[in-house]
Amino acid sequence: MNKAKVLIFGAGRSSVYLIKSLQQFLKIHRGALNIVADNFNALPSELKDDDFTNLISKEINTKLIAELVVDSDLVISMLPAKLHIAVAKACLAFKKPFLTASYISTELKQLQDEVSEKQLLFLNEMGLDPGLDHMSAMALIDRIKKNKGSIKSYASYTGGLIEKSIDENSWNYKFTWNPKNVVIAGFDGAQFLENNKMVDVPYEDVFKTPKIITIGGMSYDAYPNRNSLGYQQKYGLTNATSIYRGTLRHSQYCKAWQVFVELGMTADTQQLRFKKESSKRDFLSYFLGESLPDVENAFCKRVGIDRSHFIFKKFKGIGLFDANKIDFLKQGTPAEILLSILSEAWKMMPSDRDLVVMKHEIIFEKEGKQFLATSELEILGEDSYYTAMAKTVGLPLFEASKLILNKEIKKVGVLTPTFESIYKPVLSCLERQGILFKEKIVPLSSVTHIA
Repeated sequence: MNKAKVLIFGAGRSSVYLIKSLQQFLKIHRGALNIVADNFNALPSELKDDDFTNLISKEINTKLIAELVVDSDLVISMLPAKLHIAVAKACLAFKKPFLTASYISTELKQLQDEVSEKQLLFLNEMGLDPGLDHMSAMALIDRIKKNKGSIKSYASYTGGLIEKSIDENSWNYKFTWNPKNVVIAGFDGAQFLENNKMVDVPYEDVFKTPKIITIGGMSYDAYPNRNSLGYQQKYGLTNATSIYRGTLRHSQYCKAWQVFVELGMTADTQQLRFKKESSKRDFLSYFLGESLPDVENAFCKRVGIDRSHFIFKKFKGIGLFDANKIDFLKQGTPAEILLSILSEAWKMMPSDRDLVVMKHEIIFEKEGKQFLATSELEILGEDSYYTAMAKTVGLPLFEASKLILNKEIKKVGVLTPTFESIYKPVLSCLERQGILFKEKIVPLSSVTHIA
């Protein structure tokens, strides 16, 4: 494995720990790291000046992908999800292992037979969520099954947040990953299993009635995340009658975000155009009724609150009642314009620290008795570069990289880390780096509240 060549496409905010760890690893083994990106603004200076790293600032296209993949021992894609397939096809053509943190797309699934025939590993969903959620859940699920437990209910919650104690914005939220995905979260609605019945939640209701989840003594809002039904087969939960996956936010976030949804401010189809001199107040006014002289009262009346309400304070906190600030996108969909406003209001500052939280709740039966098993994770970021999000996305990718380069993973195909031969060594290494899940099993009869 000496002198291995690793290729990374993309150098966004989530790649910092991955790059740093690979640089240290490849230095020991006298390897080389090539990173291709449009720009390297998200990387701290010390990562740009590494002797074993070659930064390639070029527009990524199929020709460039092929030229670089052919001479690499491992290819990692940190690009937007829709661009993975071009990299994956080049890896297939030149028989190179492929690694990413994203969900397996339909296009990638269609490569399964060819990837297996060529004895290749295309390992996906190897970040935080998806990634750490799979590995920590399967570690607990497999242990319960090995001890003759029968799983009846499974719930999992993950959040990428900001440390509340130092956060100065009214939403207790800042962007620590892809901002657009935050704005359009829930667009496809959500589905989950509850008491053996499928619950189908339309987008209009995703944020309406959040669950309350407690981790490390702190309470969080949880809203349903996409389609949870596929996890019954993915995790082997054939006897489970309830399966739920949720996304966590600080308390009160969901009820305030629901107002954006109900006003139509997160719609991503209709095109709007505002005058250059328009203010954020004008943008809000558009969704309340044209040319309103008193936007504050109109807003309160529409939402059914007064000016002392936390929702009013949150909207005021991002400048939506401000008639002076004109620095935002003036043409685009409501979601795009809202994103431009939030990108400034929710920008990570150098002193900010983000927070990643995750929790699994599993009810299982053993010898006629029922138990609740929980697994909790809390990771605090260092600063606006070395974030908890970058750590929990990048380090699982790095540990998987080592396993692949050392040829320690024998499985082939288009896979996720739900296999013990993958999740066990990765979780073991992550524990030594501070990514540690706290597990507890108690009789269900002693539990006073389950979300």
